[in-house]
Amino acid sequence: MWIPKSSKCWALEYLKNGLFIINIMNICCFQTENPFRRTIQYAISLGGDTDTIANMAGAIAGAYYGYSTISENLQKHCEATEQFIAYADKLHMITASK
Repeated sequence: MWIPKSSKCWALEYLKNGLFIINIMNICCFQTENPFRRTIQYAISLGGDTDTIANMAGAIAGAYYGYSTISENLQKHCEATEQFIAYADKLHMITASK
């Protein structure tokens, strides 16, 4: 069956993964000024192994943009947040003392 490439149905037919298409479309349409969140959204929009890609992109973006760009709502859904903040503080003390 021929479906025009401009149609959303074309992507669904071509990729055979409706959930993937719906999630990508929703993420791409959601705008944010927060650079940390924008990084994660972009990583997810690339498709493929999105959980791993977004995880690594988020780790790098968090280190680059800083803790203050990560919303409290997102932090409360992360595991061991307080423990990793303590690790980061210790690492900073070690590197800053040299």
